[in-house]
Amino acid sequence: MFLAHRPGMPARAVENEADAEGVTWLDLLNPTPQEHDLASRLCGQPVPTFDDLNEIESSSRISVRNGAAFLSTPMLKKIGTEFQASPVGFILTADRLITIRFQAYPSFEALARLVADHTVAPKTADHPPAAHNIGTGTGTGTGTGTGTGTGTGTGT
Repeated sequence: MFLAHRPGMPARAVENEADAEGVTWLDLLNPTPQEHDLASRLCGQPVPTFDDLNEIESSSRISVRNGAAFLSTPMLKKIGTEFQASPVGFILTADRLITIRFQAYPSFEALARLVADHTVAPKTADHPPAAHNIGTGTGTGTGTGTGTGTGTGTGT
């Protein structure tokens, strides 16, 4: 499944490049080869596959390539009494977020509802694209919370 999320509108299927125009979040869930190829064209570079995301060592989970930030992480989902891990990928470009996942997670569905209910997108003059703020180096951060939480961090 390949969905486009735009503030103030319900999610819609992405079947061609026109379906993604002006969209801030593209979400791939168990993408078909055709959806994966379309996402790569929209991103302007290869989108990682399940195997790509699953094989990444913990020391290589964050990278910046061609102006886009890539993050991969395993996420856990409780199925019955067991937990199952599956990789999730995030790509942040100058104008959109692309997520790649292979299980449905309630947190993604909750975020999709928030985006659909939000009627005003942030102005780029007030909030420059996050990919422009990406650098290399180290940082520290702290945060607290249960269920939902807050945190702050700084990096250089």
